[in-house]
Amino acid sequence: MVIGLSCDPGGLQALRHALAGFDHARLTSKPQEALAWAEASSWAVLISDAGANAWRGSLQPLGDASALPAVILIVDGTPARGSTDSPADADFVIPRSEVHIRLGTLVGSAAAQNCLGRLAGGLARTREIPAGLHSALCVACKQDPPFRSIKALAVALHSGRGALWEQWHRTDALRACGRLEDFIDWLLLLRCIAQKEPGLSWARAAASGGVTAQMLRRVARRLLNRRPSDLSPGNLLAPLETFCERVVHPLRLRF
Repeated sequence: MVIGLSCDPGGLQALRHALAGFDHARLTSKPQEALAWAEASSWAVLISDAGANAWRGSLQPLGDASALPAVILIVDGTPARGSTDSPADADFVIPRSEVHIRLGTLVGSAAAQNCLGRLAGGLARTREIPAGLHSALCVACKQDPPFRSIKALAVALHSGRGALWEQWHRTDALRACGRLEDFIDWLLLLRCIAQKEPGLSWARAAASGGVTAQMLRRVARRLLNRRPSDLSPGNLLAPLETFCERVVHPLRLRF
């Protein structure tokens, strides 16, 4: 979910214009309402033009810290180090003059990072997955660069590929969201999307994600039936929505 937060009526209007290209984006002037929306979603990106002091203390998670949204802070000019609008107070900081150029890509990147964090938190809390596989999936969600295969995951955990595969197929909730190799590939794809920045090619995003451009193309083609280059900067949320529909929702995790 994309959420716009501003305590100023003029700021809300500016955010409404900036978020016009995002389906189902919500606007509010109340930080706690923004947090409630974020906690009810599989992923959340909060875009705010308020200074750090206006939202930082208010957006405290009611439960696990992974329930917090990713935060993109829109500022006037370039924030100086140590200012109240410092980059340290948000996941991303973007000058107002660059919103029309950079916001679409930043939202996609922030959403992918946020979804992976929530997925890891949700998996950590579930008790419906066999212990060995449960640990493996939690590690895989946090791994950066991502594992390229079930074998790589198994080697890292000193386990057997066959044992992980068998436990996956014995678990009803996991079978409902596809194959274990698909899950691993989804994590790889989301990690690469999380690395995508305005002006950064997909080849460099893949390299930053620890994989080759060829592998990224193969995974995107198999999971999405499209190439990474087919994804416009404003359409990076589409793979995330597909991932949630096919994988996150069938798992019925508690975020």
